[in-house]
Amino acid sequence: MAHLGDFALSTTIYAKFCTVTTTGAPTQLAGSPVVSVYENDDNTQITSGVTLNVDEDGVTGLNQLVIVASGANGFEAGKFYDAVITTGTVGGTSVVGYCVASFTIEATSALRPTTAARTLDVTAGGNAGVDWANVEAPTTTLALTGTTIATTQKVDVETIKTNPVVNAGTVTFPTTATLASTTNITAGTMTTTTTATNLTNAPTNGDFTSTMKTSIGTAVAASAVASVTGAVGSVASGGIAAASFAAGAINAAAIADGAIDAATFAAGAITATVIADASIDAATFAANAITSTVIADDAITDAKVASDVTIASVTGAVGSVTGAVGSVTGAVGSVTGAVGSVTGAVGSVTGNVGGNVTGSVGSVVGAVGSVTGAVGSVTGAVGSVTGNVGGNVTGSVGSVAASGIAAASFAAGAITASALAADAVDEIFDELIGDSTITMRQALKVLVSGLAGKLSGAATTTITIRNVADDTNRIVATVDADGNRSAVTLSV
Repeated sequence: MAHLGDFALSTTIYAKFCTVTTTGAPTQLAGSPVVSVYENDDNTQITSGVTLNVDEDGVTGLNQLVIVASGANGFEAGKFYDAVITTGTVGGTSVVGYCVASFTIEATSALRPTTAARTLDVTAGGNAGVDWANVEAPTTTLALTGTTIATTQKVDVETIKTNPVVNAGTVTFPTTATLASTTNITAGTMTTTTTATNLTNAPTNGDFTSTMKTSIGTAVAASAVASVTGAVGSVASGGIAAASFAAGAINAAAIADGAIDAATFAAGAITATVIADASIDAATFAANAITSTVIADDAITDAKVASDVTIASVTGAVGSVTGAVGSVTGAVGSVTGAVGSVTGAVGSVTGNVGGNVTGSVGSVVGAVGSVTGAVGSVTGAVGSVTGNVGGNVTGSVGSVAASGIAAASFAAGAITASALAADAVDEIFDELIGDSTITMRQALKVLVSGLAGKLSGAATTTITIRNVADDTNRIVATVDADGNRSAVTLSV
């Protein structure tokens, strides 16, 4: 037996061995020979991936063994294996049990590369070479106290950005570099600075350059002033616009009587969002202070006007009124256009209502001469209807008095097969008959079977009658010699 060595998993292993007779003469391995592989002390034979070629290359007695030692074929790393003849004869004598080869899978080699067939790079001094792209734990901090970095090496700009520069010498940054914080410069002077951001202190020696002053003026003009401490001398005419006010900023306590006049506001400056609820009272405004040009269309709502404000008159059309109108004194000559809705009772209407009434009418006192057009719905009881209802009644009728529908109410042929629902027919057929325990449907099954079904056992004490389809014993009766029934079983 030969030991073939240690192999990586999934390696294809080749081995040759010779079979001889007792006299030593090479002889063919016959008898449908099989070589199986055993793993460690396990008696399970591995035959997957094992190929045996007898009389290899036409040489009598020379056998070639090919083993594909992969995980799919049952092989594992770290295991020992023996190749044994499990079927076969030589010269008519069984050779079962002969071990022809042994090998290991990643079990006995002192050092093996991660990738098969690769070699280890060795330095001139005999040390292992270092692959900087394959260093274990590359993020671990190492104190390279014995290593000198050449002065030609570049320093990481991220280190400069995040650590204080305290050397009294001159430090030159790349034009694309950015300092993370001004506090990182603890001493020295910044010169020829293109852009400086987040300066927390003004210069203590000298002044801003003219270029810096121009930049500051441009930046302030282009942005909003967060707040002003102290009084504002004056506001130009039209200088207060709608966007200047926070929601609810104007309230009664903040405005002196007569303080606001017409010239104060730009056109449309006052909108609904800047006026607090109930903040406008009669004493707030100087005479003629508010004109139509300074009030936005949606500025004044019910909630914005205090209760002591009275509207003397309205000239022109009123688009809509939201809420209840307390009372109307005097006659309303006419209303042109549709009235969306009227909430509450209308005392009386003299004359015709030309259009439609949407919603319910509480009650009608007196006779209604005629109604032209369809009445959508009537809520409540109708006392009586005199005359015929020409059209249809849509919806359910609450109840009909006993005997309220007489035979004469139906026209001849009024109820047709199409008018009778299918479930109505089922209800009729499934109703119990009189004092019986069977329905009309079940009774019809029994009757039809008794008249037209097959009968057997007429000369015995048990008579059986089948249904018309001849797949069920519909009637089974126990009778005596005279045919008298003492028991009947129905299958309905």
